Amino acid sequence: MPIQVLIEKAYPFDIGLGLVRKPLNLANDLDLKEGDILKICGERNTYATLKFDTNSEPSSIDRKEIIQTIKIDLNTKMNAKISTDNYGLVEKAQAFNAAVMSLAPIEIPQKIPYLTAFIQSNLIKRVFCKGDIVDFDILGKKVPFIVSYISPVEHEAIIITPESEIRIRDNPLNDVDIEHLPRVSFDDIGGLHEAKRLIIENIQLPFLYPEIYQQLRISPPRGILIHGPHGSGKTVLDKAIASIIDAHFISIIGPEIVGTHLGQAPKKLKEIFNEASKKAPSIIFIDELDPLAPKREDLIYDTVMKNTVSELVSLMDGLSVHNNVVVVGATTDPDVLDSALRRTGRFDKEIKLNIPTKEERLEILQILTRKLSKDETVYLLELSESTHGYSGGDLSALCREAAMHTLRRLDSNLLSPEARRIPLNNLKALKISQNDFKAALSTTKPSMLRYLTIEVPKQNWNDIGGLEGVKQLLQEAIEWPLKYGEICKYMRAKSPKGVLFFGNHGTGKTTLTRNVASECEANFISIKGPELLNKWLGKSEEAVREIFNKARQSSPCVLFFDEIDAIAPVRERNDTNVHAERVVSQILAEMDGLQSLKDVFVIGATNRPELVDPALLRPGRLGILIHIPLPNVKTRELILRIHTRDKPLDSEIVLADSAEKMANFTGADIEEVTNRAATLGIKQKITEAGGEKSFIEMIKSKDFRNFKINLSHFEDALLEIAPSGSSDEEDHYQELIQRKLSQLPMKETPRLYL
Repeated sequence: MPIQVLIEKAYPFDIGLGLVRKPLNLANDLDLKEGDILKICGERNTYATLKFDTNSEPSSIDRKEIIQTIKIDLNTKMNAKISTDNYGLVEKAQAFNAAVMSLAPIEIPQKIPYLTAFIQSNLIKRVFCKGDIVDFDILGKKVPFIVSYISPVEHEAIIITPESEIRIRDNPLNDVDIEHLPRVSFDDIGGLHEAKRLIIENIQLPFLYPEIYQQLRISPPRGILIHGPHGSGKTVLDKAIASIIDAHFISIIGPEIVGTHLGQAPKKLKEIFNEASKKAPSIIFIDELDPLAPKREDLIYDTVMKNTVSELVSLMDGLSVHNNVVVVGATTDPDVLDSALRRTGRFDKEIKLNIPTKEERLEILQILTRKLSKDETVYLLELSESTHGYSGGDLSALCREAAMHTLRRLDSNLLSPEARRIPLNNLKALKISQNDFKAALSTTKPSMLRYLTIEVPKQNWNDIGGLEGVKQLLQEAIEWPLKYGEICKYMRAKSPKGVLFFGNHGTGKTTLTRNVASECEANFISIKGPELLNKWLGKSEEAVREIFNKARQSSPCVLFFDEIDAIAPVRERNDTNVHAERVVSQILAEMDGLQSLKDVFVIGATNRPELVDPALLRPGRLGILIHIPLPNVKTRELILRIHTRDKPLDSEIVLADSAEKMANFTGADIEEVTNRAATLGIKQKITEAGGEKSFIEMIKSKDFRNFKINLSHFEDALLEIAPSGSSDEEDHYQELIQRKLSQLPMKETPRLYL
């Protein structure tokens, strides 16, 4: 006896596996056990293997009626042709071991060696009936096939076993129901939960329930603008919208419309909008909208493009609620669009796609890897934690790169042109491991930050000698709000937005910043002040704005401005440096602006603190000033131990004695001394061997036990390298900063740590 059920979307890890999840309580009604076959009935029938869902409860439509639920993926739902109300029937069924199953491609397939073996390995224990459509990820593309024949023919449902024969037809079928093909659904998109909700509310619901809007006397949006960085999911949302909404769908690409014959773009747009009106309800999706609708004030001499933008504005105005046409645009930068398009009645609803969080990255990785051949070492949670700033597109590229690392493990002889084909046993042994993913991480970067210095540093506080007070302060100011956000929120403890390090070159300002990012597991964007300066009007301010946007999108992020005095110098009242004033104003606007710097911490570093504009040195901006002093004797010894811990030192070296001789040496100077001492040790061995040729012969044995850095090497290195600092400079720094702060009003004075 079939039971009516409400269809819910599948879990990400179940998609594409031919499973049906159902609550345990439904088992009693149908006398089911896990692994049984369920017949799912809509306009046609299909079959799936049962897995119990221990997390689900029956859906309550009202207090009098309890509706049973099942979870299936879009492919299974479309094979059963479930109607838009998401109700269907299920009953227990039987499936018999398949002797033969033939698959016909929907499109002309590419010749791929071992395609049949690959497909069979992905179908074991799956259940099918004739007419079902199943898709495979082949060479990075979703390729659909239809079940054209099954044997034994007397049974409606068959189950694939290792003994089943899979046949792949060379030619596609001509009479396939295109509407029946599997499409991209929201189940295939990880993360973007807020964007999905807004799409359902603003696009799907007005088509399904127009009476709600008529009753409330409101008009649904006629234009939706989706914007976000490259790879954030704009195009895949386009495909999902086409899948979930029963409407005529027109997808166009902005540059293709602009690239038509000169002056034909307005005519082409008019034809598209006319087609949408005639075939309403319709959705027009315009990908890469910005080339089609740039700001008209920037098109001084381009009347053709001005007319194109004007025509688009006019066509948008021509849409009414009675037309039942919605225009969806996608762009990476909404600010470059003509302002007239972003007004009420045009693109009046905007959906921003952010870079995914750790939880969303895990969800995306689960979807991307669900059909990958991977071994048991793959730990997706660790990967999601190591991919700060990665978009969905970046994670897809990461999976491809990991697969390429797996391929490189194959014997090179198997990949030679003479081999022709790789033995099937070698192919089956190919599995992606966690080490392949780690190797791929070292060669891939977040696309939106590809042109910036970005990394997740792998350092800790033990890599810095001394500065214990500074470390503690940075932990409290930066690390705690990021690591213990909930308790900080409960305690109403607001973290500072920024810190300014000042001190001599080589004292560890950059190293401290990298360690902060590492301890917080945050992205690290490093910018040299002079890199932002541009002679063209407005370009420097634009670069500042872009960097802050990137930092927000890749949060948690530590944004480090080295040599900040170059881009934020003291502004003069005589207008002699208007360019610098605009840059400083832009930085202040970004730090104080309406767009919050959530989980973004700004650190500036300078050896000329007196040159930094005082407006930056206030609470709410770079509100903490930290002087990084020259290391004292104890700190110098700690630094020496850090830089020599992996070096072969002779027992005669006493690091405490060496530290005594390094007065006014910075941390960078001390590192240089240790490296130079090691080089002098190598030089001595070359001399003892009688030249480089004899030395090369000597080291072939790889017996380096006699290679040591001795005391004379250290002493010679100390004679060659002069200290960078001086005690007078240290006094000068303190005097300068005290004088600068004394000029600020008391309430605008930052915290100072000397």
